[in-house]
Amino acid sequence: MPFIAPIPPAFLVAAAPAPTIATGVVTDAQSGRPISGALVQQEGSVTSAFTNQSGQFRLLLDSSGGANLTISSVGYDGVTVAIGRGQNLRVKLNPVGAFMPSMPLPALLPSSQTAVQSAPLNSGIRFGYRVRQSSITQAGASISGFANNDFGLGLRFRWRPWLLEAEGAHNQFPVDVSGLGTDQNPAFSPSTWQAGARVGPLFTFSNTLEGALQLGYQYKNVVPNNGDIRYTGSSIDYEQTRHALGAVGTLAWKPHQGPWHLEASLGLYPLVYAWGKDNAPAIGGNFMTDARAEVAYELVPGLRLGLGYQLENWRGTLGSDDSNILALNLFYTPGGLPKEAEQ
Repeated sequence: MPFIAPIPPAFLVAAAPAPTIATGVVTDAQSGRPISGALVQQEGSVTSAFTNQSGQFRLLLDSSGGANLTISSVGYDGVTVAIGRGQNLRVKLNPVGAFMPSMPLPALLPSSQTAVQSAPLNSGIRFGYRVRQSSITQAGASISGFANNDFGLGLRFRWRPWLLEAEGAHNQFPVDVSGLGTDQNPAFSPSTWQAGARVGPLFTFSNTLEGALQLGYQYKNVVPNNGDIRYTGSSIDYEQTRHALGAVGTLAWKPHQGPWHLEASLGLYPLVYAWGKDNAPAIGGNFMTDARAEVAYELVPGLRLGLGYQLENWRGTLGSDDSNILALNLFYTPGGLPKEAEQ
């Protein structure tokens, strides 16, 4: 009687875990060159991504989606490949012999723009024009209701599960002081420098929703430039410098197929060190709050225009410094900068 190997019970057979991420590279089947801007989509799902300038893609898979990927690009025949283990897929596309695009617009865009990834919190550079309405109070003296404008510059970089951000701005504007004659006003011309940095882990809740929890630092320096004439008799007459350390939470949402982008953050800074020149009492040295919200529209792939609001509040027992800021921002993601920097 021949020997027959016993079949193990079904509960002892471990099923291979389904892949959660698909990675690979798309190339031209004839030349071997990488294809940037190719669309990679999971069948049965809206999950999709574009290849970068090296032809590489990284796609977070939908557990309810299909087991195949469809890959297509302008001027090439599309293909369907099995996800399998999902790692390091090699996909070759054959050029269409006589292809005539129905819409010439994509051909007019720089190839780097078509390679932009669709991460809600993607890497990029932010440039903004800001209008600020501020109020400073201390011991009965106040400067309020004045408005000024400035330009802000910011940088965002994501590295695997980490998000790093930095920003800075400078403004200088004249301020009249109540009770002084016209020949004495404006009495102040404050020069304000601000900077901030945040770093912390990223959290992906879905293909369209991401968040971050970061350690944040804020710096603000205000120099009244009043020629050492003490117009108010309070700390407002003196240079003020503040440092703050705290935590920042951020949420961002961007649909795969839509041009809109929503982002909101809240920063709470309980550790504040404030310093006043010439031993002047420090203003806003106890707690700092920074709340922001922005809605943006993607003009072309990789470039979006946003309208934002920011509430900045420095509170302290000796006085406060409050600002309401409206900002018009441009956020640009270079085409060669992937959704997540590859290690």
